[in-house]
Amino acid sequence: MQASNWEASGDQSCLISSPRNSSCSQGSVPVYAVNVSTLSHVQSAVRFASAKNIRLVIKNTGHDFFGKSTAAGSLSIWTHHMKNMSFHDDFVAKRCSVSPVSAVTVGAGVQWEELYQAVFKQGKVIVGAGGVTVGAAGGYPQAAGHSPISPAFGLAADNVWSMK
Repeated sequence: MQASNWEASGDQSCLISSPRNSSCSQGSVPVYAVNVSTLSHVQSAVRFASAKNIRLVIKNTGHDFFGKSTAAGSLSIWTHHMKNMSFHDDFVAKRCSVSPVSAVTVGAGVQWEELYQAVFKQGKVIVGAGGVTVGAAGGYPQAAGHSPISPAFGLAADNVWSMK
């Protein structure tokens, strides 16, 4: 988690500065977690949560200013190990009739530092986050994704061709 305040739930807290003899609760952290590395793992976790009526949260790195990557009594799908990357010289999104473009497909666990290194080796540039430990496929591009090179290349969201 990005901040310890997301671990507390209301008046329940257990901070490092709490007295050693104080009671601690689970707080706003998931009670279940699945470390996924494939799409089928994600699908199984979603089916399980649905069958058991358990709230789902998705977490890659935990960089979330609003605490959406954690919730009390939930099942956390941890996508950090979904590290696949593939480059395409002539990508066309499904059901689109546009000219092919150069693109990269990234898994849900890829962080910007990893993607920057791979893109550099390809001799390309990508609109991305300044925080290199932030996930490349999560909230950053989904919430616009401002970058130092945005004036020249647009926001991260402007450069997304498809999401799965």
